[in-house]
Amino acid sequence: MKVLFERSFLSDVHAVTDRKALKKLSELIGLLKSARSLSDIPNLKKLKGHTSAFRIKLGDFRIGLFLVEGTLILVKFQNRKDIYRGFPH
Repeated sequence: MKVLFERSFLSDVHAVTDRKALKKLSELIGLLKSARSLSDIPNLKKLKGHTSAFRIKLGDFRIGLFLVEGTLILVKFQNRKDIYRGFPH
């Protein structure tokens, strides 16, 4: 699948200091690029109340993303306790 990164996602990644989480994120991005469908992506869940909003669990972190016309747009990468305050609004 095609993967795009929002500025907010990139700034969230730069703010993370957990090296293990960043390594897992790097591996997951490679998996997202090679995925043929949403069912190929582990720990992916559609968010209720939104037609194209999803989240991916990655340890204590969550990735907030949208699926738009076959393209994954990564919007947020934050700790699980913080991400839902600003995503997917």
